[in-house]
Amino acid sequence: MTEAGSIGSFFSGLSSEAMREAPPPPWQVEVENYLVVGVKFDGTAVRRHLPRGLVPIDDCSGIFAMYHAPRGWAVTPYTSFYLAIAVRNFNSSDGSVAHYIVRHTDDERAFRAFAKYYGPGFRLGHTDIAIDGDRISARAFEGDGLIAEMELNSPPDPNAPITSGIHNYLMDSWDGDVQMLKVAFTGQYPAASPEACRLVDSDHFGLSGLQPTEITWALFAPRMSLVVGPFEPLPEGASQPADSGTRLALMELLSRIGLAAALVTRDGKILFVNNLARGLMEAIEIGGRLLVWRREDQARLDAALELVSEGRDHLSEPIAIERPETSLPMLVHALPVSAALAGEAAILVLFRDPEALPGVDIPSLLQLLGLTPAEARLASAVGSGRSVGDSANLLQISENTARSTLKAIYGKLGISKQSELAKIVARLDL
Repeated sequence: MTEAGSIGSFFSGLSSEAMREAPPPPWQVEVENYLVVGVKFDGTAVRRHLPRGLVPIDDCSGIFAMYHAPRGWAVTPYTSFYLAIAVRNFNSSDGSVAHYIVRHTDDERAFRAFAKYYGPGFRLGHTDIAIDGDRISARAFEGDGLIAEMELNSPPDPNAPITSGIHNYLMDSWDGDVQMLKVAFTGQYPAASPEACRLVDSDHFGLSGLQPTEITWALFAPRMSLVVGPFEPLPEGASQPADSGTRLALMELLSRIGLAAALVTRDGKILFVNNLARGLMEAIEIGGRLLVWRREDQARLDAALELVSEGRDHLSEPIAIERPETSLPMLVHALPVSAALAGEAAILVLFRDPEALPGVDIPSLLQLLGLTPAEARLASAVGSGRSVGDSANLLQISENTARSTLKAIYGKLGISKQSELAKIVARLDL
């Protein structure tokens, strides 16, 4: 493992762009060309590379992964390669197996941020991915040396389902203990056929014995949305409390709804903000207060946050926020988000720019209020003025199912009739 003091030798070769301080995670990342290959390792070698207390799953399997991240916030653009071993007892909330990351190789700014906030398992390097029809070839470099190669075939599959979830990763921290890193993701993963996956000179790179003994499966995602969380202590039991994972999933949803948004505490402290909101606001920082330009606008915003946080309003009236660079004000709404989703009682703040209003995905916004995807689709249909029967036909469900689902929706939103639901939907669609 790299000692903390030696990391400065890596930093000395970074560009001035990469040397800019990145704020701490969570980070929003948009990924292109994510390749992951499932492999099996020699059991003796796996146990040698795992820290004390971690146990590999029975087949001693793991993954090789490479991707490019051209857009996002704070750490992009960058390319990445990582090698990880599947371990017992730390499965994520969606049931997927946790992985201990043995090596993570990234370029420039991302390496600096990852190494600073996580630990010594990161190295400076880069990844090249080439696509020729259905054939995909990828190579990862650490320093000037080639560390890994992957090849697979992935025919396009527009019908591949879109998958969302939480991945749990374990890593060594600079303090010498093992901590957990959660990553929320959404992507379309067509099945792929692996042809090659190997380490190049594993002894030289400190990965002795981790040459795959078998290649078992592969996936290729042309596009993905990620939110990378902060380090967390390992849970004492066999499962991690859901709060951090559900908040991260909520943040990932915020990053792709097509609307500028921020998640704040009741007193206005920012928990998360997506890229669109960063483009509208100038000084906006995780952990900082949500501040606007004019004092009178700030007072109206604070009053709206207070009304929502006290349960006196399910969705605030639009607040006009004057901006120094344009004659048109920005419109802001505030709505409550349950502690079950955000980890604590929180408020979602939605920003609308009248000069460039995007299309609004009402069902996605309703999910932020705690509705399931199915409930959100029904709420959007009924709240838009359709009858329960027409909404049931539209969604291809029975009318009885629609009525029972509508009762659950009313309970979650704290309302009792269709006119109140229509008011919420109408405000979201302003």
